[in-house]
Amino acid sequence: MKDSLNYIVLGVVGIVVAGATGWVWKHTERLALKAATLCAGTFLIIPYFLQYDLMILSIPLVLLAYDCMEHGSRPIDVFLLLIFWIAPLLDWMLYNATDNHILPFILIASLIWVIVRIKNASLETKLSCQFLATSRREPENQTEIAKQNALN
Repeated sequence: MKDSLNYIVLGVVGIVVAGATGWVWKHTERLALKAATLCAGTFLIIPYFLQYDLMILSIPLVLLAYDCMEHGSRPIDVFLLLIFWIAPLLDWMLYNATDNHILPFILIASLIWVIVRIKNASLETKLSCQFLATSRREPENQTEIAKQNALN
């Protein structure tokens, strides 16, 4: 019974992760975020992993760090990168003490973080477009038209 429940949870998580990965690939052109989502999502879909398999998580870590350098970061981004960097060590220590893994939760947090970065980038783009649209108003009288022609 316990095994069937585990596989049901794994199946639901796999469907959600596949959907989130597809959403990321559809809604951004940033290759670093796409690849980081794919690598992190892979570990959430497979039913098991060994400690030495976790070295593959260096790929999304480096890609997320690159994206932060390329597109800007906030203090929370740096904190999350630090957590992702030490996650395999924390997972190993906790597993040895309690036989429980925390890495799946950290990987889910990384997927949520990528989605939030994409949403924030989308919001910033919309706001800048609205600002540009409102800052370019039509001149109201002949004096303003003459000033704009002089500037051009």
